[in-house]
Amino acid sequence: MPSLMESESVHAKIAAHSLLKLVSRTAEILNVRAMLVGGAVRDLFLGHDTFDIDILVEYEFAKLALSLQKELSSELVMHPAFGTAVLTIPYVGHIDIATARTETYARAGSLPKVVFSSIQNDLFRRDFSINAMAAPLTGSGEIIDPFDGLRDLSKGILRVLHPRSFQDDPTRIFRLARFASRGLTPENETVALACRDAQNVRLISIERVREELIAILDEKQPSIAISLLASWGIWNEVLADIPLPDGAMLDSASSVASRLALLVSPCGQSAKAILTRLKLSRALKREVLTILS
Repeated sequence: MPSLMESESVHAKIAAHSLLKLVSRTAEILNVRAMLVGGAVRDLFLGHDTFDIDILVEYEFAKLALSLQKELSSELVMHPAFGTAVLTIPYVGHIDIATARTETYARAGSLPKVVFSSIQNDLFRRDFSINAMAAPLTGSGEIIDPFDGLRDLSKGILRVLHPRSFQDDPTRIFRLARFASRGLTPENETVALACRDAQNVRLISIERVREELIAILDEKQPSIAISLLASWGIWNEVLADIPLPDGAMLDSASSVASRLALLVSPCGQSAKAILTRLKLSRALKREVLTILS
């Protein structure tokens, strides 16, 4: 693991980031308490550039989103029932804005019921401790780290926040494997929970499985994640019709499409049916079929 940046350096990095600086200034003007949360905080501590901008506010998401839309001349989609908004900035990326909330799940793999809540409770609903930190964009507050995410990040550890985590959202098991492919180590208890709840991945829609698979195939070394999913019993739960690939060949492939082609090529005449089952976009499916032909 690379050495971590100091908290002061993280604040300096935020101040130097043009989009985050704009969000900070706009939130200050509107008197909205805004936090940078999730993977962006993790990446800033690691000294990485962040393009995953996830903003958390308390109850004022629409005011901030509408103001930023004018500032950035961006496309805005709001979901008032969930307290969320997405700003799409041409040639730059997305800014996700969400009201702090808690989530409850009627059953494993179901979509959550949302109740607006505090920032602390919102962080508790996150997947891993390293993604459950918040950096204030307004005021001069310290990094909020109630679950020792910075400690785990310094040790290169992946740890869920509570024993029901993979039951609430089984897609987190895929993310556990994906983050592990970056050199992080899942702690033993977290792995035990993933294996215990492996069967819950059957409850996930195929669209969500597809998105997690594509995210894994977009990593530098997807073979690590796929090997872990197989060892935890996950691969056979949802992708048993796809043989485990040669890891070196998979990692050396140059794109998601070429890696998908490598995965399904041993399936012969079933390959097209598997791609259809995964409900790929037309463009991606066409690209994979072209490689296979």
